[in-house]
Amino acid sequence: MRILLVDDTVSLRKAVKRTLEVAGYEIVGEAGDGREAIVQFMRLRPDVTIMDYQMPRVSGLEALRAIRREFPQAAVIICSSDDIEGEALAGGAKAFILKPFGRNELLYALSTINE
Repeated sequence: MRILLVDDTVSLRKAVKRTLEVAGYEIVGEAGDGREAIVQFMRLRPDVTIMDYQMPRVSGLEALRAIRREFPQAAVIICSSDDIEGEALAGGAKAFILKPFGRNELLYALSTINE
């Protein structure tokens, strides 16, 4: 599974990247805000995008909507420290993870993508 990581916190991206690579996933790209996420998604066409909700310039939810307009089948997991699961799923996210999250929550969310 090819994954795009999107979060404005570099240390969080690095930690998630390490966790996923150890689990056998391929990280094909990273982005620090929603605008960059849209560009990276269009260029890389990942299998899954794991994206923070609250970011500068363009929020994760705005980026999710822009990506799904062009690619309705896009699999995006939204992460947030706010409980916005209903909003994320209504916006087209395939899964939601509440921050802070651990390895098991992350891997479980990825396992539900192809269900």
